[in-house]
Amino acid sequence: MGAATVVVLALMLTSLWLFGAFDVKKLHYTQSLRLLGADERSDLADELGETPASARPTLPPLEEIPPLELPRHSRSGFVQLEFTVDADGRVAEAEVVRAAPAGFYEDKALAILRSRRFEDLAPGETGTEIIDFSIEPPSDGS
Repeated sequence: MGAATVVVLALMLTSLWLFGAFDVKKLHYTQSLRLLGADERSDLADELGETPASARPTLPPLEEIPPLELPRHSRSGFVQLEFTVDADGRVAEAEVVRAAPAGFYEDKALAILRSRRFEDLAPGETGTEIIDFSIEPPSDGS
């Protein structure tokens, strides 16, 4: 009886092994995430019916943009926002569509978006913006 149990267990383990039950790579998979480059984003904007990148909103000169205080993370990411504008081209309403990683940069992205002016959009028109966050580790190693 003990020998039969051993044979049955051996056959069961062999069949499980043959079907890949012990192959960790088959049990777990990862989905790679690739951020869109600037040229890909302009193509996406064309597909969504937005204006080309050359007609993007005008930004204030760099010396007028206050430094952005980012949380201390070692993760880069992006936030995709959808918004409507008022008669002055200012953001009237905005919402986060996607963010990777979620929960890190949404508030900062909304603040950046609300500081911009979109003169090429008609009042009430909807636009989409993707804001990238590239975080480089501090040079002092901390």
